[in-house]
Amino acid sequence: MRSGPRFFRWHRWLAYAVVLQVLAWVLGGVLFAWLPFQGWVKGNDWVHKPQPSLPAGWLQSLAGSAAAVAQGAVPGVVPERAPVGAVVGSAAGPAAGSSAGATAGSAVGAAAPAPHSVQTVQTARGPAWRLRTAHGDTWLAADGSGALVPPDAAAAERFAQALYHGPGRLVGVSWLTEAPRRLGLVRELGARKNLWLARFDDPLQTRLYIDGASGELLAVRTEAWVLYDFFWRLHVMDYSDGEDFNNPLLRGFSLAALALVLTGSVLVSLALSRKWRRWRVHREAAAAAGP
Repeated sequence: MRSGPRFFRWHRWLAYAVVLQVLAWVLGGVLFAWLPFQGWVKGNDWVHKPQPSLPAGWLQSLAGSAAAVAQGAVPGVVPERAPVGAVVGSAAGPAAGSSAGATAGSAVGAAAPAPHSVQTVQTARGPAWRLRTAHGDTWLAADGSGALVPPDAAAAERFAQALYHGPGRLVGVSWLTEAPRRLGLVRELGARKNLWLARFDDPLQTRLYIDGASGELLAVRTEAWVLYDFFWRLHVMDYSDGEDFNNPLLRGFSLAALALVLTGSVLVSLALSRKWRRWRVHREAAAAAGP
């Protein structure tokens, strides 16, 4: 039995099975290659990420704020009762941490798990400290006033306008319990809830998502980002989170696409072999016929 027809049937049925996914892979690859990633997708051309500026005496402010929270002096905050002085010391260095760490440590006292990191974050309420513990995050105002106050609409608007440097104008600031889905698959902020959304009317429809509790900038989203993320999910065939490269669907279709390429290669080889044989036969016949 000739192998050509058999390989042709295999190739045809494989093509029927994977043609749409292969098309999605190719279209996605073209989009990823041509769409400006940093400028359009990430929105970095028009939105400058916030850079926190620490006030004078920031180390003492951190120690004082942490002590106030730990002692329960700040309404609405459950004390962590952790030795914050140790964290302050490690964040500021041995020399600076010795005095401030002793102050905070004596005020807070030793107890259950200490914060394992301290991060400075610029928020809609100004510079703030994020203390990460095993039980979650505690936010403190960098000015020493205690727990960070959640931003209102006015604070979120001022923050968004300070970060935005594009050609558009602010359309409005709205409160969202969760970010809506786009194009059926795209979730602009995953499962996060309770957000401030600032929208601008530039060509990319830039959107800034601000955390409703801390006031930090969570993400910058544009229509280019939505299109990019949509094709990314099609590319990796993970239609929920878009992060699983090893899902069974992708593995199966990748093997089928490989089989499609291999059977196509065999068909090309068979076609070239036939042409070569015909050319040789024609050449031999011409040589036998003579001049």
